[in-house]
Amino acid sequence: VEVAISLGRKLVLPATMNCGNSPAYEAFGLNETYAGEGCTLDHFTSAVFFLERFEQWMVEAGIAEHPDFAKLRPNTTVVTPDDIAHLDNSTAIAHLSDVFGCRQALRV
Repeated sequence: VEVAISLGRKLVLPATMNCGNSPAYEAFGLNETYAGEGCTLDHFTSAVFFLERFEQWMVEAGIAEHPDFAKLRPNTTVVTPDDIAHLDNSTAIAHLSDVFGCRQALRV
């Protein structure tokens, strides 16, 4: 989200994520109910605070299926920390090769 804010862009949330990466995974029993499946960000109660705080910088995953969004795909690129500060607004970012590196590059 910090990278999106720094670039004046929106972050498209993932349709699913690896819930095993969350500290709440076992505490909420997701290791039993979602074993091997992805889940959405809103499976966690703390997501409410996150979404409320950053909602103006994010859009739901379903936007990726919209025809207007599909027009951006030919211009998508993988972005590295070396080139993140030099992007123009016509480039849709498909993937950051190093999220933390890109964030640090924007802070300098």
